[in-house]
Amino acid sequence: MTTRRYLDQKLSFRQLRAMDAIASHLTLLKAASALNVSQPALSKTLQELEETLQLKVFDRHSRGMRLTAEGAIVLRTGRRVLAELRRL
Repeated sequence: MTTRRYLDQKLSFRQLRAMDAIASHLTLLKAASALNVSQPALSKTLQELEETLQLKVFDRHSRGMRLTAEGAIVLRTGRRVLAELRRL
């Protein structure tokens, strides 16, 4: 199965929204609150996203989260996808 086809089947809008919220709020707790989900649920969603993409999109620090270089690329594209969805 090609990577493109795999992403088409596995990547979800929920994962993109989670990544966007984490990047905006810089902590799982604040992002979870903004999305009205629990912190463990958001953490699981992030883990699923990283498994789907087979790369780490955030570095975890004691004071929050920081995008990796690869994560910044995924975030830019994900935000465009979410913006198009809102326009629809």
